[in-house]
Amino acid sequence: TIISREITGPNFQGSSVHIDFNVNKGSGIRGGQLQDTSVEHMMDRRAEMIDEVFYDLMQNEMIRGIGERIEKKILDSLLKQRLADMMINTEMKYGVFDYFGRMVNGMGSPEDADDLRSSVYKARLFPNDFFGDPFFLSLVFPNQKGFLLGNMWFTLTISTLFILLIIGAFAYTIFVIQNQKQLSLIKNDFISNMTHELKTPISTISLACEALSDEAMSADAGRKNKFLQMISQENRRLGGLVENVLKSSIWDKADFKMQMEVCDVHQIIRDCAESAFMQVEQRGGTLNLELNALNFEVEGDSVHLTNVINNLVDNAIKYSDREVDITVNTSNEGNFIRIEVTDKGMGISKDHQKKIFDKFYRIPRGNLHNVKGFGLGLNYVMNVVNNHKATIEVKSSEGKGSTFTVRLPLCNKKT
Repeated sequence: TIISREITGPNFQGSSVHIDFNVNKGSGIRGGQLQDTSVEHMMDRRAEMIDEVFYDLMQNEMIRGIGERIEKKILDSLLKQRLADMMINTEMKYGVFDYFGRMVNGMGSPEDADDLRSSVYKARLFPNDFFGDPFFLSLVFPNQKGFLLGNMWFTLTISTLFILLIIGAFAYTIFVIQNQKQLSLIKNDFISNMTHELKTPISTISLACEALSDEAMSADAGRKNKFLQMISQENRRLGGLVENVLKSSIWDKADFKMQMEVCDVHQIIRDCAESAFMQVEQRGGTLNLELNALNFEVEGDSVHLTNVINNLVDNAIKYSDREVDITVNTSNEGNFIRIEVTDKGMGISKDHQKKIFDKFYRIPRGNLHNVKGFGLGLNYVMNVVNNHKATIEVKSSEGKGSTFTVRLPLCNKKT
């Protein structure tokens, strides 16, 4: 028995589909009578479902365009809501494009078409469509960098601080290592100089004592007194060396006091020149005084100021590798008296000029010890100058000499 079923619908435009079912006698129909049972009902339902599916597919994909399937207001609302849920509150622009990259009318600004077309924020619309060309939704964020930086400022700030902290710690470590290395060199140089300085008077005293122990030498009163005088002189020298080292620990103390009084700077300079004249004369040199300051009275400690001038003049003599030529000049500069000690000695390189005022620092000269000292003189000068609220600076060129300039405040306002 053949059962014929005709299926028609709006999608087929007047045509019909015939579905034939062949029902055999042994298929569950009794007595050869056709019953309208579940088989026919099931076939009818399947036909209706196929009809609906075909209708929807054809209606959505072929009859309705993309402009009819998307409402701009709803799309705007959905995009804004989704971005708000993701906590993205920056300006956004969007556009809908077909498969060939053409913008759909009314679905985006034409002036933003190029940016939207090249955007990485892109998604396909209606991915379940089986027929027709695909369409794409593209987004751009004009203030993307500013938005990202605004949201990341705390993280970036913390990261920057950590990086700066690491760089600072690294720089400080390098500085400490270099400083320790420099201190080690200074310490070794100080020990070498101290050994050399102490060795000479000790050897002299030892020889003098050995000579005095000789009975023949003891009988000669003149030679005996000479050796005793030598021992006394070298003993004072040793005492002076030890005293200079001990004083260095006092200069750095906060309670380092000075006896302030009105001092005549010109008189101090004359006294220092008189003391140094013999050394200069022995070297066959000259010591010139050019005391041009009209006001030369300062409030200070005369003993320490005398030591400052003595140290500067003594260094000028020590570091003159040829004929000694020293000039001490004074002049007024506002409310200060300017004292310059100039020599034409071996000079100081720029690398060492900032370090010569450090304690125990001496310009490296290998194993040569022709210039005596512990590197305490200029450090002492700097401490005295600072305690007088004065300044000191040095200008020097290697092989051309040096000029040390001290500016002391006057005890009055006269100029």
